[in-house]
Amino acid sequence: MSSGGISDTQRDIKLPKASLAALYTIFLLSGTATVLIGQILPVLSSLHLLDDFRAALFFPFQFTGSVTGTVLAGFFSKRGKLIQTIKLGSILMAGGILLLSGSHYLLVAIGFAANGVGIGLTLASINLLIFNLSQENASSSLSFLNFFWGAGAILAKPFVDLTAVGNQLWLPCYLLSFGIFASVAVWHLTTPGIRPGISNRLIPSKRASFRNPLVLFIILFNFFHVGFESGIGGWLTTYSERLEAKSGFQLFTPIFCYFLLFVGGRAFAAYLLRIVEENILVFIGIALILLGVALILAAGSVYTVTLGAAIAGFGTSWIFPINLARYGKALGDDVNNAIMPFFLAGTAGAASTTFLIGSVSD
Repeated sequence: MSSGGISDTQRDIKLPKASLAALYTIFLLSGTATVLIGQILPVLSSLHLLDDFRAALFFPFQFTGSVTGTVLAGFFSKRGKLIQTIKLGSILMAGGILLLSGSHYLLVAIGFAANGVGIGLTLASINLLIFNLSQENASSSLSFLNFFWGAGAILAKPFVDLTAVGNQLWLPCYLLSFGIFASVAVWHLTTPGIRPGISNRLIPSKRASFRNPLVLFIILFNFFHVGFESGIGGWLTTYSERLEAKSGFQLFTPIFCYFLLFVGGRAFAAYLLRIVEENILVFIGIALILLGVALILAAGSVYTVTLGAAIAGFGTSWIFPINLARYGKALGDDVNNAIMPFFLAGTAGAASTTFLIGSVSD
């Protein structure tokens, strides 16, 4: 057996090209679904006459759903049901997004909760699936996978700006939901032949151990890191538009540049990991994050915010994939059984940070 709990033969399992394409597309659209809340928050605030505190309540709905989805993903991963979990999560994401265009505050909140459950199920399951199938190059493979999440996130703001009509969100919600439904349909049609093999081979260990201090540190670090990412993704659009009101469609907004450098950093990370040790790369990322946040908070114009957002986006880009890979390597045979605390910590950090920002602002 390998250190990750699957044999060398099992590591050589390959997804069909159509199935792999559908998987990456689902992950891309999940990136859009994850950060969509921040991009439509100004519209929802205007439509439902919300102050910052009430608008901030949408974040706990989505992230409570994400916690639930992550817990369920951990439950299903122990039983080797990753393929089915990805389908379930995608359907819940698509259904939740449809509700976001509702005319009632509570209906929108339910939509965010359902979207969150789908996100929790999908992100955890796909990351774990890729980790199990590519453990020899886990950091690079996970960086490449999460590049697609970043690509989806980068498309969120221009997608909403181009498709939303005034305070009406039905068109962007319908289009995104349709894209997810179509992708999961392809995933369903192209994976039945390999489903038994994968579900039987991803067998978790019987018991997970958290005696390794490195494991606990990575979990805590993920809490703060994902909290930062979600805080930026959730509130940067609102912050920048209050600093300088936009007029018409603008492509290079602060949030767009944040995710543009975020995606570029993940694409570049595969190369950097060949020449820079993982720990050093993480410290470089943290330094860039601090510099970017300092510029954002001290900004007197939207241009300085954009610069700070771009620097912070580049710095944060490779940290999550590296942390996930290190977490899996530190646990060894326990990874399938103990992936849940890693994702739960990130989700808890995201929920608390985004809500705290709105509460303090209000």
